[in-house]
Amino acid sequence: SYDWSPLKQLKRSLKAKLKTAQLSLRVVADALNTSPTQVMRLLDDKRTSRQIVQLFQLAELAGYRIKLQLQKSVA
Repeated sequence: SYDWSPLKQLKRSLKAKLKTAQLSLRVVADALNTSPTQVMRLLDDKRTSRQIVQLFQLAELAGYRIKLQLQKSVA
């Protein structure tokens, strides 16, 4: 996956938002019913095959909502 891929951009943004929200890894893991290690894997830039649903849940925990928008590209 490319460095500029939307998923990588989303992960980077979520990492920053979670840091700002000052949520501990344990609190996030408990809220997602998973382990702290799994949360770290979810946000790992090198792992791109994670569940998008969990990323949405993670954003919600940090106090954010993800909006996806489909736009027609200009040919």
